[in-house]
Amino acid sequence: MEKILIGQKEVQKLLGMGQTTFYRFLRKYPNFPKGVPTPSHKKWRSSEVREWIAAR
Repeated sequence: MEKILIGQKEVQKLLGMGQTTFYRFLRKYPNFPKGVPTPSHKKWRSSEVREWIAAR
C-alpha cells in the first residue's frame, strides 16, 4: 500500500474541484477517506483517495 501523504490542494486537484466545493463534498460523502492530522495540516493517503475515486 502506498504511504504517500498528500495535501488538500492535491486532493482537490484529483477530484477536480475548488476549496468550497471540497468542503461541501466532505460533508456529502462521509465515507471519503479520513485525513491524517499532521503538525501543520490534515493530509490524506494518496492510495486511499485514488482507490475511492476508482470505486466511484
